Amino acid sequence: MAEVNNRIRFDTLADLGKVMTCESAGTLTLRCPVCDCAQTHVQAASTRKGNDHGEAIAAYPGTEQRGTTPYRRSALCVLVEGETCGHQFEIVFQQHKGDTLVQMEILGQRDPHREPGVRG
Repeated sequence: MAEVNNRIRFDTLADLGKVMTCESAGTLTLRCPVCDCAQTHVQAASTRKGNDHGEAIAAYPGTEQRGTTPYRRSALCVLVEGETCGHQFEIVFQQHKGDTLVQMEILGQRDPHREPGVRG
């Protein structure tokens, strides 16, 4: 697993084990990619608009557009925050040539003066 421009790159399936643990009954638990904190919470979802006007959608249902992606199709982003550590990261689902790419991007740490779920 490598970090390139705040984006986590999974080189092997073993790398996925660094951000997920297997619980009972085959359930996976998401962990903070910065500090391995096991308590994480989904805070928000948003859409990054793709660059192909015919293929991209402005926003997935229930989300707002927040930024763009260099890919043709739009991406669905899920903002996650560590409960005790305050690290924020996004899980990005990006369609590309029939595949759905799953990426993680580290956003930083929540400002202690802001409410949980607010970026920055």
